Amino acid sequence: MKSSSAKLSAFLSLFCAGALWGYAFVAQKQALSFFGPAAITAIRFAIAFICLIPFCKFEKWKIGFLPGLFIFLVLYLQTWGLETTTAAKSGFITTFYVVLTPFAETLLQKVKLRVLLLFWAALALVGMALISNPWSANGGGWVVGDTLTLLCAVASSAHLIATSQAMKKLDNPLQLHFLQCGWVTVLATLLVWFREPLPADVGAAAMHALGPLVYLGIGPTAIALYFLVRAQKMLSPSTVGLLALMEAPFAALFSVVILHEKTTLIQVIGAVLVLGAAVGETLSSRVGAN
Repeated sequence: MKSSSAKLSAFLSLFCAGALWGYAFVAQKQALSFFGPAAITAIRFAIAFICLIPFCKFEKWKIGFLPGLFIFLVLYLQTWGLETTTAAKSGFITTFYVVLTPFAETLLQKVKLRVLLLFWAALALVGMALISNPWSANGGGWVVGDTLTLLCAVASSAHLIATSQAMKKLDNPLQLHFLQCGWVTVLATLLVWFREPLPADVGAAAMHALGPLVYLGIGPTAIALYFLVRAQKMLSPSTVGLLALMEAPFAALFSVVILHEKTTLIQVIGAVLVLGAAVGETLSSRVGAN
């Protein structure tokens, strides 16, 4: 049994992580004015990796590969999606991973699929349709960025499962986070090398995007992702998923206040449905586990 103080620490750290992740959607939108999604992913994880070097060891790299691969897909797809979708929509669509995760666990662990889970999944799909706002007069609707963000949610689900498996082999959350940051840096850099040309004046672009890039590297990457990995030792996966949902309302709040993105009543209703489905699935999972 984990101590109450340790659990409280995990609760509070994930709440803070939600705020850090929420603002990350804004920072990514700002950085996209100067760099492509692969370059942003490479830079932010390189910064996080460098920050963690004094506290970690260069060993057991194989254990961190799968978590690193999936978190690379999460952040790359999410950043790519933000080229055509809004920060608010991206934040809420990403939360769909909470509903997807039990499906993945059912396939991988041969667990019987619950009927209630199908209800929450259907509710979340309705919510996502409302968030895309296909009836808006200004050309709103489901865009390529929304599809990329949905794929990001699938990768998020895979990352949670891969991290849980990796923690069974390496009982050190900080070391595991260090390893996955290293793998993401390598994978994203390779993608930049083969697919994504850098700006003509890299130095000038780096100076203009310095603030968002440093924030992305330290806040949501070095700190918040470590909080997520550490919390999986202290709390049940369902509780971790519930608290991680805080990134969605923070993303919407920051997108409206800072980016001045407009949100309609229909989108708000859709957001409530997605969050309600994710929270409902999380709570029903906890009841079923007790």
